[in-house]
Amino acid sequence: MDAPSLMVASFRMIGASLIILPFCFNQLLSTWRLLSIQERVVLILSSIVLGMHFFIWFESLNHTSIANSVVLVTLNPLFVSLGAYFFLNEKEGKELWIGILITIVGVILICVDDFDSLKSESFYGDFLALLGGLMFSIYLLIGRSLRKTIPFLPYITFCYGMSGLFLFVLLCITGVPPITYNSNFYFYLIMMILFPTLIGHTIINYALRKITSGKVAFCILGEPCVSIVLGAIILNEFVSYEKVFFVLIILLGVIVGVRKDVTRI
Repeated sequence: MDAPSLMVASFRMIGASLIILPFCFNQLLSTWRLLSIQERVVLILSSIVLGMHFFIWFESLNHTSIANSVVLVTLNPLFVSLGAYFFLNEKEGKELWIGILITIVGVILICVDDFDSLKSESFYGDFLALLGGLMFSIYLLIGRSLRKTIPFLPYITFCYGMSGLFLFVLLCITGVPPITYNSNFYFYLIMMILFPTLIGHTIINYALRKITSGKVAFCILGEPCVSIVLGAIILNEFVSYEKVFFVLIILLGVIVGVRKDVTRI
């Protein structure tokens, strides 16, 4: 898609929210009335952080490869685990920390070429992807605390919709470009709404009430494999066997980190 990052991210989140809204409109209104002022403020901030995550990540794709961007943006277990330990009193076992260590090694190896030139465009894209991962980590931590009191469907409907509206306001401030994109734009936009958002991110938000936020974040690290395959099929962006090996190291870290929890589910 050659559309601006803000437009893609905004339309994606608003579209997902509008699809879910008819199924929980009354529940959303009643839930909002029951929330305290503090809870409403936190919920709005959580939505804004989610919107920033998508905008920053989409922008990173304009500067670095799909493999690097997706790997780095999903490198949030470390942020989430540390945040959950200090702010949510969630204690993780040694398996998770060993898995994180293995994963960090894989990430360093996959990005080592970009570290050769800290001023390169690829390194800037890597930095944006990592910043996007930090934004999503904050969202997960806030969501973990909110999901204890807010029902599932109202929560995701509000977060998706508010994050999309926030991005749309930014889009208006920067100047809305004319909608002259070809049919491929709308096809891929619908696919992004249906699969990564309504299925992928909805499952993530549901899991926040079932397992610790660190484990939720860690499971997301399996995403790079799918993204690399789709990037090769759809965009002809192929990666070397060496980089595939580095991604497998990251997946090994995922397996080590969540193995004990998976056996209990």
